[in-house]
Amino acid sequence: MVSYNRSAPTLDPDGIRVPNGRPQQIWKLIPVRGEPDTYYIQNLNLPGRYVIEPLDTRSGGTLVMSKLTRSDLQKWRIGKTKPAASTNLSVTGFKWYPGYYPWQNDEIRGTITWNNPGRTQLAYQIVRIKADNEDGKSQEIESWKESYKFNWNSTRAAKYQEHCFTIVAVSKWEADNIASSTPACFTPDNDDSNPPPPPPDGYSKLTVYNCHSEGRAVRLWTYDRTVNNGSWTDHGTLASNWQDSDCERRTPAEITLTDQHIYDFVAIDCGNSPPDQENASCRRLSSPPIRGNSSGGSLPLWVN
Repeated sequence: MVSYNRSAPTLDPDGIRVPNGRPQQIWKLIPVRGEPDTYYIQNLNLPGRYVIEPLDTRSGGTLVMSKLTRSDLQKWRIGKTKPAASTNLSVTGFKWYPGYYPWQNDEIRGTITWNNPGRTQLAYQIVRIKADNEDGKSQEIESWKESYKFNWNSTRAAKYQEHCFTIVAVSKWEADNIASSTPACFTPDNDDSNPPPPPPDGYSKLTVYNCHSEGRAVRLWTYDRTVNNGSWTDHGTLASNWQDSDCERRTPAEITLTDQHIYDFVAIDCGNSPPDQENASCRRLSSPPIRGNSSGGSLPLWVN
């Protein structure tokens, strides 16, 4: 490999200017025997074998030309910018879940695992999934992970469809720095023998998990339709529940409902004012009316 630059004259170690009209920066990589991806960098324009050597080992130090002695200071490791592609993709617990209530989405859940021996060279990774005739989904995750527990919205049309997973590795370099795995395709399990449960008469409390897709905190509000002309109650901020790709390992927020009161629940991710005073785009979850029942169970809600 050589590099040319005719505009910037160079000085050899003795201070003799390279003659005009000749390529003045021509470099040859000399492999170091027994050390992969390691080279001496020789200038071909100078008489003898002169190579690049640092004056010291600090970052940003001065580089000089020295005669080749094969010392460690003269060795340079040149790494590949393109990372290794992930392999051995596998999915466990892959299942399609129906949304039992009008405000609940159908979902796919499971855990994907893979191998990537070059994780230390990565900046981050991206998990991608695509089903036939469905919009693809993706999630950026940390560079060191080799598994991801997913919980994504789905549709009834996708419950019997094959879903193809891809892991995209992105290295720390800026050019030619992306490698995608070979897609691995699986069909989710589903159990049509269990019909949706009948709607309950009400709930004693709400159990809220913050599964915000960007890991942001959300502010929780309820609107009591039974009190006078309605009243907003601020239940504070709920931090992300994500932990190790699992959104249900951390303690959720619990909101107690008054018996026979009718509530709307709203989670927003911008501003501290009641939801009716904020931009509608701030809403991450809005429920239909929920009846409070002191004898009822807990209604789980997931903010995506």
